[in-house]
Amino acid sequence: MRLAHAAIALGFVVSQMGRAQNGPDRLQHIDSLVAVSNATSFGHTLQGLSATMALAQARQPGLHAQKALRAVCERSFPLDSAAAHLRRAFEGRYNPSQFDLMIAWFSSPLGRKVAEAERATTLLKGDLRQEVREKVRAQWVSSRRLLLLERLDGNLGLGPRQQTYALALLEDLIVPAPSSNSTDGGTSDAHVQRMLQLANDRLDFQLSDSLMFDMRVTYRSLSNDDLQRYNEFLEMSAGRWYVQMVQQGLENAFLGGREQFVDGVAAMPVSARKSYFP
Repeated sequence: MRLAHAAIALGFVVSQMGRAQNGPDRLQHIDSLVAVSNATSFGHTLQGLSATMALAQARQPGLHAQKALRAVCERSFPLDSAAAHLRRAFEGRYNPSQFDLMIAWFSSPLGRKVAEAERATTLLKGDLRQEVREKVRAQWVSSRRLLLLERLDGNLGLGPRQQTYALALLEDLIVPAPSSNSTDGGTSDAHVQRMLQLANDRLDFQLSDSLMFDMRVTYRSLSNDDLQRYNEFLEMSAGRWYVQMVQQGLENAFLGGREQFVDGVAAMPVSARKSYFP
């Protein structure tokens, strides 16, 4: 009888846990974290991959080629699709206690400041964006701040993913799809691998500096102490949980848009596509 009562009690607890995990409170919890963290701003990372791919070239591609590839990336990885993938990643790794900690941190004055900094940078366009970047470029930056930004890049883990995604898309550029308008006779596997290795070497050399400057722009409103505390949050269990969800969302968004990228590349002029060959 005791075992029977215990089994009934356990069944009740499990059913209540399942109801909590799947009920409206769960969805509201997820909505709250998505809203307060502004995690969807990371979707701009995928739209900016054309700039990362340009860093892998010995010479900067022409403006026409840059514009064409940027348009392909923007169509392939639309922000609403990336936001949906990020939300599904949050749903897939839902944990009430971890979400409570994340919501509390992003609801704090510093958390709101971080989320606003990440959001505001995505809104910079045209001349205003150029003006801000030039102003940041002219500012002196201390060794401590650079170390804090490097630590932040390591905690967010976006740099290595950008490099991986850029190399994958470069391969899609180099190896045309069967429907492509390419007029050449194809490229051998060995030659493709040599070009990708060269691209990887160049990205190893150039991407870090580019990312550091972009982070200087994004987090320009945060003090060194703010950066220190943001790093400390990301190194906590809840912070690592948050980063893993963001990374999973971006991974799924990338995989979901890659086929459309291949189709877009096939429609690009051969000259524009080849200007991105390492």
